[in-house]
Amino acid sequence: MRKTATKPAGRKTANEAPFSFGSGRTYANNDEYASKGLLFEVQAIAFEPGRGYEGRDRWALIIKTEGREPEVMSLGSNPNRDEQLRAAQAHLEAGGTIENVRLRLSGNAYYLADGPS
Repeated sequence: MRKTATKPAGRKTANEAPFSFGSGRTYANNDEYASKGLLFEVQAIAFEPGRGYEGRDRWALIIKTEGREPEVMSLGSNPNRDEQLRAAQAHLEAGGTIENVRLRLSGNAYYLADGPS
């Protein structure tokens, strides 16, 4: 089920408001992204201890796909993903961009992968 919320009256635009992964965001359907091979841009990354499935740690990514509003994509924490996403987070914080990304499913796990060149 996708969560959506309307923008409260008088709220600043996305470029003016402080960044938040708060409720008011639409959550991406990971199955849809993987099965359709949808390309997206990663706009922000945050580690959220204890906020994942059954209280596990997770990563929340703000992603933007052509023709859609930004969505939150959540991925569970694991040592390899933690290393990859910490590096990606530092890259974004240094002013870099992360574009042309897709989600792929391998077994029961989702992985971020580069899209076609």
